[in-house]
Amino acid sequence: MILGDFRKWSEDKWLFSERLAQKLDYLSTCSFDEIEDGLYPVGEDGTYLVVKTTATIPFSEALPERHQRYMDIHYILAGSETIGFARDSEKNHPVEVIPAIDDHTFFHGAENEMELTLCPGQFAIFMPSDIHRPWCKGTKSEYVRKALLKVIVPN
Repeated sequence: MILGDFRKWSEDKWLFSERLAQKLDYLSTCSFDEIEDGLYPVGEDGTYLVVKTTATIPFSEALPERHQRYMDIHYILAGSETIGFARDSEKNHPVEVIPAIDDHTFFHGAENEMELTLCPGQFAIFMPSDIHRPWCKGTKSEYVRKALLKVIVPN
């Protein structure tokens, strides 16, 4: 997991690979006020953008999840969101969700899970080996608007 802030993007950009920096540049320059909630293809490499506004929920009501084919970049546009995160381990037990959701493995819990609260301008990058529990409330429930960039992992 990597935590970043677009207010410091010009200082931090050199730390990232060219491909990842291009994806983050896209997020940092996109006019989200003009984009409705929905799913949008980005480029031709299988990357797509999800823009969503929703109420945060109690931590205990959200299932931790992991993806194998995508890296997630969560970028907070408005409100705040607490996200649980942990590295995957053999001690994490998958739970079956019906109907199944493509490229999602859900878990009962996550060993050594930590919490991170994101505010507008901040982003978190979750690798395929990271478990994350999104859409959670911090001290109070509120609406959060978020851009979620799903970056396909090369074979």
